[in-house]
Parts: sequence; C-alpha cells; structure tokens
Amino acid sequence: MSKVQPIFRSFAAGELSPRMYSRTDATAWASGLAKLENAICTSLGPVIRRFGTRYAGNSVGATKAKVIGFDVDVSTAYAICITDKPEVVIINLSTPSVPVVEQRIAATPWTTTQIPFIQHDSPPENQAIFIVSPEVAPYELVYDGTQLAGSKWSLAII
Repeated sequence: MSKVQPIFRSFAAGELSPRMYSRTDATAWASGLAKLENAICTSLGPVIRRFGTRYAGNSVGATKAKVIGFDVDVSTAYAICITDKPEVVIINLSTPSVPVVEQRIAATPWTTTQIPFIQHDSPPENQAIFIVSPEVAPYELVYDGTQLAGSKWSLAII
C-alpha cells in the first residue's frame, strides 16, 4: 500500500532549525521547510526561485577585478568594477535587458596584488563609497545623480 503525502501550500515560516523538527505541535512546523536552497520564502506563503546573475560586461585586459554593488534607490543600481588595468568601470544595471557601461575612471592606484585586499563601505545616504586598501591611501567614489550628462562619478583621495 502506498503512503499518502499531504500537499503543502504555504511555506511562510521559512527554513526551520533542526530543533524544530520534532515540534509538530508548533504552528511554524506546519508551514516550514527542513532545507531550502536557491529559493526564497515569501510572506504570503509560496516559494519563489532565487534571482540569478546576468552578464554585465567585461574589462578588456584586466586580470583581476573587485566588483561592488551600489544601489542608489529602488530603481537605480550600479556595479562598480575595480580592475588592475588600472581603471574603475561603472556599469548601470537599471536597464533590465542590457547593462550599460556608464563611465570609466582611469589612473587608479590599485595593483594586481592589492585588488583582493580592497574593502569598501557606503554611508546610509547612498551617495558615496569609501574604498580602502592596506597599501594605498583611502579613496572616495562619489555619485552625483543630479548631473544628466557627463560624468556622474568622481574618484578622489580622502
């Protein structure tokens, strides 16, 4: 005789801790998962696939690069690619179909050996990124969204 498996329609509790496996009396047990990979539980119940990646472009001649995500607001996002070429490539990811290389900043100070050690931070205003490295002076990459044409980004030593 076959075993009947119930159909679960809601996974709003998300991924459960192993301590919850035997807690069948808890309300979260009925709407939880033991393991969830490459998916996201929504608050309404269903599970959706995790978003993937897409090709944004390349930097010809670079052997190492550090990619930093930068969200200006909910509709404007950038990928900042610091390369050993030396240049900083700023890619606008706001267009859903084709990412656009918005600006290239040449003459950056980072070398191939320094790229893996680059650290970054962004203040809550989302108008700048602070870039630090052990052997190089700290830099600030500033976004000026008020400019409609020309360079919206500037890189300077702090």
